[in-house]
Amino acid sequence: MINEYKNGLTKNRIIGALCPKCETKFLLPRPICNVCNNNNLEHIELSGKGVVIGFTQVAVVPTKMSKIGFSAENPYWTCIVALEEGINIPAVLNVTGIDSFKQPFIGMKVSAVFGRENRIYFEPI
Repeated sequence: MINEYKNGLTKNRIIGALCPKCETKFLLPRPICNVCNNNNLEHIELSGKGVVIGFTQVAVVPTKMSKIGFSAENPYWTCIVALEEGINIPAVLNVTGIDSFKQPFIGMKVSAVFGRENRIYFEPI
């Protein structure tokens, strides 16, 4: 199931799942709906557009982020984005050009941008 998600990222697409029985949507494709236990889920493409519903600034950065230039002097923002489809996704903001000290805000409209190593980042729209 995760392969469908990863393959989608290589094509700049976010693949999720939809349970046709209870209409619940999920970020990652999965074999069984954890709401109604239906085992016949469909793959769907998610829009990648949403709004920031929570955020925090990260100044003590993991090694992987320090390798691309982030540090205590150049922190980044991590957010929770509510996608148009009603799915909440953890997200990194500002890797794609937003000033690292420009604070996001609740309700900020964002869109997915596909970066290196098939990762999803978000930027304001």
